[in-house]
Amino acid sequence: MPFGWLLNPVTYCALAVMGLGFTLHLICTLKIRRPGAGRPVETPASVPPQIARLEQRLEELAAAQRVSEQADAVSAAPPPVGAGFNLNRRSYALRLYRRGETPERISSALGLAAGEVRLLIKVHRIMMEPARPGALKPAAGSADMSQ
Repeated sequence: MPFGWLLNPVTYCALAVMGLGFTLHLICTLKIRRPGAGRPVETPASVPPQIARLEQRLEELAAAQRVSEQADAVSAAPPPVGAGFNLNRRSYALRLYRRGETPERISSALGLAAGEVRLLIKVHRIMMEPARPGALKPAAGSADMSQ
């Protein structure tokens, strides 16, 4: 067997030692170092003007984004609590009206304007009124007529 020496364990050990030696040689000659290990990363003393302009532009964009985020936060804030006519108050006002209370008493009980309560009752009456045939005919010159 001319290639019997390949099966010898000494051959494997010799090849491993040669491989480690070659790797050590490459590390020493090429001076491969990890970033941050040993000496600090060198930065040039003078930064080219293009890089300085890019850094300035980046800072401007970051400031604009902060302003935009603040504006979004302000616009996304919910409306004040007292704004509008609360649905709970509306249902309570209609409940009091069905019990027979007057609009003036309802407005004083709920802290609303009497006109608001009267309007609410009027709209409620219109919505509860049964639909009559021909009650909502469009005007003769209306553009919504489809015939």
